[in-house]
Amino acid sequence: MLPAGQQALRGYAWAPQAGVRRVDVRVNGGLWQEARLIDPQPNPYTWRRFEIALDPQPGEAVIETRAMDNRGQVQPATVPFNEGGYDFGAIPKFRVRFA
Repeated sequence: MLPAGQQALRGYAWAPQAGVRRVDVRVNGGLWQEARLIDPQPNPYTWRRFEIALDPQPGEAVIETRAMDNRGQVQPATVPFNEGGYDFGAIPKFRVRFA
């Protein structure tokens, strides 16, 4: 449970083959919004921090984040199942309750 109202959503993105060019965020299946990349990325193998302003209303929400790498490849919505869950790179969905 998180407080409703204006706040910053922060996270990390990773695109190990080419590095992170951008990160987009959407709430409850709405429009994708571009997040601000915080740190420079010294090489493509490091994580990249991002943040975006949110103003959630009380209730439940699904927050999704997706990355685009420096080759223009966007993180897919789904990936084929594999034993052990290796290379799971689909768009994550975070279910959150705001009060």
